[in-house]
Amino acid sequence: MSRFVTLGREFRFNGNDYRGHVVASADAFYFVIDPHGMPHAGGLLGAAFEAVREHFNSKGAQTCYTRQLAELPAEITSDPDWPVRQTQGSVLVVPREAVANVHFPWLWLDNRVCISAAEVEFSTVFNLFRRGNIRRSLADIGWTLAN
Repeated sequence: MSRFVTLGREFRFNGNDYRGHVVASADAFYFVIDPHGMPHAGGLLGAAFEAVREHFNSKGAQTCYTRQLAELPAEITSDPDWPVRQTQGSVLVVPREAVANVHFPWLWLDNRVCISAAEVEFSTVFNLFRRGNIRRSLADIGWTLAN
């Protein structure tokens, strides 16, 4: 069993779409930004992530945080199951303590996973016929899925 599950390669946050890996582990969700996919995303994404961090801090909850990919611990990036091959870029880390729930939209044709943290929601798009595999993989690494 893999320690990491790739949920998709695009995600939506704060009304904007971004390209990059979305990876789940037992400890956190990682939103890795593809620096080549969006030439101006760094500044917009940084500002949006800063707004989320302030929101979490004001609520007194465990906070999400951003790091450069090179700043993630070696036990994550050197793990053979870590699916991200790029070495540069920003990563939004949403720790398990900050996640309120993980759910799939009720319509089975809706190919998204939604991650809610406090009053903020992230969603990622996956290939249409992977829904069952992603549900099982998330459950295998310890996530409880809301209905």
